[in-house]
Amino acid sequence: MRITLLFFSIIVLMFVGVADAGNESMEIMPKIAEIPYEPNYMTYYITISDIFNTTATHEINATVVGGGAGWSPDHLRFRFTNSSGASSGWLKSGEKWNWGTPSPASHTGSAEMLKMDVQALSSAPLGCNYTIEVWDVGGMLTGIRETASGTVVGKTIPEFATIAIPLWIALLCALFFMRKQKH
Repeated sequence: MRITLLFFSIIVLMFVGVADAGNESMEIMPKIAEIPYEPNYMTYYITISDIFNTTATHEINATVVGGGAGWSPDHLRFRFTNSSGASSGWLKSGEKWNWGTPSPASHTGSAEMLKMDVQALSSAPLGCNYTIEVWDVGGMLTGIRETASGTVVGKTIPEFATIAIPLWIALLCALFFMRKQKH
């Protein structure tokens, strides 16, 4: 009888813990932004609120899940920075970073502020819109997800051949016309 009561109590506590974990929320600002080509970047601000397990380490990742014509998850890179200033370095779509435990100095109650820098690689089509899902998982709990989007803007530095071939053609045409005028 005592074992059954103990088992039932543990199950009830587990359900209460999972129900509380469902209150965790994430907000990303801005929701829509313009993403420049590297080396520049756009900064999104992430607030994770009502963190259930403030002693567990947390992992965060950003995944490109869709976009306009010609999109690829390999077109964007992400860099996360936590409230203590630690940074992930540049990550590919879907790569996780352990940002640590919520810092008491950085939150009121159980919230954490992070920054997510996003930049487009030169292979990203100009004007392409990308949908980004950000996941945060702490401890053994199910992660929370929030979506943001961005459109690639700016100019890429042209490849050498893009510049060199027209210059060679112009130079050859100039030499041809100069020779023709001599004769």
